[in-house]
Amino acid sequence: MGIPYASRSLTTLTMDPKGSRMVTGGTDGVVRYWDLNGINALDPKPFREFTPQEGYPINCVRFSNSGGQVLVLPADARCRIHDRNGTSTPIQQTIKGDQYIRDLQHTKGHTATITDGHWHPMDPSKWITSSLDCTIRIWDINTPGTGMVRATTYRSASKIRIYVRICGYPAFIHSRCSDGSIQLFNERKRYGKADMIARTAHTDVVTAVKVLEDGHRMLSRSLDGTMKMWDCRKLRSATPVRTWDNLPCTDEHTDITISPDESMALTGTGDGRVVVYDLQSEAVEPLKSYTFRTQSAVRTFWHPVLQQIVVACSDGNAYFLYDRYQSVNGALLFAQHSVPKKKDIEEQYMPQKVYNYDEMVQRGGQFRETRSGKLRRTRDADKRRDKQRRERMGIPDPDEQHKIKPAAPPPESTAEETIFSNKLGIEKEKYIDEDPQKTLLAVETEKGDSFVNQAYARTQPQNILDYSDVKSAGDRLLSKKRYCPKCGVKMCTCGYLTALEKEEARKKRRTEVA
Repeated sequence: MGIPYASRSLTTLTMDPKGSRMVTGGTDGVVRYWDLNGINALDPKPFREFTPQEGYPINCVRFSNSGGQVLVLPADARCRIHDRNGTSTPIQQTIKGDQYIRDLQHTKGHTATITDGHWHPMDPSKWITSSLDCTIRIWDINTPGTGMVRATTYRSASKIRIYVRICGYPAFIHSRCSDGSIQLFNERKRYGKADMIARTAHTDVVTAVKVLEDGHRMLSRSLDGTMKMWDCRKLRSATPVRTWDNLPCTDEHTDITISPDESMALTGTGDGRVVVYDLQSEAVEPLKSYTFRTQSAVRTFWHPVLQQIVVACSDGNAYFLYDRYQSVNGALLFAQHSVPKKKDIEEQYMPQKVYNYDEMVQRGGQFRETRSGKLRRTRDADKRRDKQRRERMGIPDPDEQHKIKPAAPPPESTAEETIFSNKLGIEKEKYIDEDPQKTLLAVETEKGDSFVNQAYARTQPQNILDYSDVKSAGDRLLSKKRYCPKCGVKMCTCGYLTALEKEEARKKRRTEVA
């Protein structure tokens, strides 16, 4: 299962301890955050992305041991710490050192490109970085830089590139250099020369170093096309315990991944393969080899909880290797999503066809029907034609035979209505079809008077009605007044109408005087 990243190479990736989120970085300089629980299999997209430094590729990203922070190292002299939600503003950012100071111990930061970095395995507030200025610095998230390691002791510092890794069992700092040497430093307060060094470990740049939990065995990967196992107690002899060759490597970010039980080791190659080796036997032949359609397999990551392997390739994609029975969550959450049916895809994305007008006209002026447009409309028209043909030929509809017949309509009248109509001697059809308004008007015409006046026939035989249009004094006063344009009533309560009438009277007097 693959996740497209970008058109450029994917150089680094990391996952949180629970396996719910993944962070990737590449040569385009963009850091992308992926939510593995909510990725769409048809259109996978990150939920957050940002550019730490415009124009600089991403050399390294690392999740902290708790999973709450991410160490982001672009190819500049500053290292940044972001939260797990992908906020573009870093939690902490280191400063750049003074590049004109010759003694680098007196600078407060790196003066050249940072090449690699790792969190401290025991102290969650510390991390370690290496740079092209040939220094290794230990940082504390609560304070400025707390220490520095001199990693070059015998050659010009301008000719060596340093990559670093820290191990917790025992507390070793491993530095791999571009001259092929591997240097080990014991963790202490003040640092000087390397405690152990293998100057001729490889003939080319050392790209990765991994130490097993026993603290004695160490694996190294180089651009010379080999992967070697070392005994840290006999590192000065520069004699490897085991060597695996025929592993072409073209990228300095190529690393080594060890399985959770430390029984296997896998690494990528420059020809697009991921090769797995057995560390418990003396065999040098690979146990398994996975081939990808890409130029180079750069990074690999084996998550111990998900039991899945993520491979970062130079084509800009991240590929998941998983087992349907042993793996949990991760890629299984979006790799097994159902693909939409071909019928739905055709109905949504079928292009509209264009036909010549002369070719569409048949005999009798009718037009030839095509299958252009919506398939649903065309199928509905076919169903209507088939139904008309069956009705014309007297063929029963097979769909109608299997349909459930509707229930009988409810009776026009209930049993109570029938009993009362029989007792009163009223015919059912008579009072149902009659109009009640016409019936009442006919009764009023027969009596010669309205139903209301019949109540006053005995107490008031003669109707005394007042038909005069005489208005009272109050009505006459109200009829003369006008509505207040502000409060909307004739009896103005806001005082606006009174002021308006006074102003109009004043204008009228001025006009008469003039």
